[in-house]
Amino acid sequence: MMHTGTEPVARSTLWKQMQETIGVNNETIGVAKVISRSLQNDNVTFEYGQPGTWFYYDPKANHINLDLYYMLLVGFEHIRSVNLHEIGHSELSNTYSPRMKELYEKVKVLIDPRTIEQSDDDKAAGKKPRLKMKKGE
Repeated sequence: MMHTGTEPVARSTLWKQMQETIGVNNETIGVAKVISRSLQNDNVTFEYGQPGTWFYYDPKANHINLDLYYMLLVGFEHIRSVNLHEIGHSELSNTYSPRMKELYEKVKVLIDPRTIEQSDDDKAAGKKPRLKMKKGE
């Protein structure tokens, strides 16, 4: 029987059959493995949303939505980076890890010029601050 367009595509028999294919199951396993190996947020959930819902991470619900229609249209191997991108949002949306915070403190002087101390002579001459590196760093 043909789809008459009176109900959403996601409720059709064909759509349900496509969600049970080997390719979709393999991709689901791959996404689940990446999330389970998570260092920061392994409690995140994911699902294939309605066609056209796109890819996003909802931090309030701690949930990732993946657009299966677009995945099928473009191909799993091409869209995998988008999936990983959303998993990345779920990793970093909460906080940075202690190690990342420690590294940031070490390189802060390279990132923020306000942290570089200027000599009085340089200030009077209007010179820009210059970073003095110590040996062994």
